[in-house]
Amino acid sequence: EVSAERRACYERWLARAFEVGGGRCGCIILDRAGRELAAAADDSSAERPLRHAAMLAIERVAAAAGSAEESLKRPRVEEEYLCQDCEVITTHEPCIMCAMALVHSR
Repeated sequence: EVSAERRACYERWLARAFEVGGGRCGCIILDRAGRELAAAADDSSAERPLRHAAMLAIERVAAAAGSAEESLKRPRVEEEYLCQDCEVITTHEPCIMCAMALVHSR
């Protein structure tokens, strides 16, 4: 069972994802401490069909990890996955493409 405190955290995070999405799909990625690493809204179009919220959020985590001298994430020697120990909150169920990208970014 989820505690009332944890439930309140998820409600805040989901509200943030809805805010980011602005009526479209929104996605936030949080580190283990609950700090926001990335936020993105769906920006797909006929010309750019892969710009789903989860895909953009993963790209932003990658960009931040590549440019930050000290990452907010805890380093892991045995595994070098991009989103290791992260929490992903989306306003819509991820499509197969986004689900697999999240699995492979862990």
